[in-house]
Amino acid sequence: MAYHYNGSWSNRAGSVAPLHRRTYDVTDTVDAYLELAPPERIILGVPYYGYLWPTETGKAHARTRPGSSTWGYP
Repeated sequence: MAYHYNGSWSNRAGSVAPLHRRTYDVTDTVDAYLELAPPERIILGVPYYGYLWPTETGKAHARTRPGSSTWGYP
């Protein structure tokens, strides 16, 4: 499953399923499974939702506001 890489516990706004980033991401997960099974045996679940991040600024990857929570969107 390619989701929950960021959530209500995150201190920065970000993608629920980042394909590439400095820390662990979907690409790392797929690579790990490819070491265990052939590609034709792997099914990747992708999210069709995101979060509204209450942040300190309106910039990408801004810090989330302390004590705030995120809200999921279908």
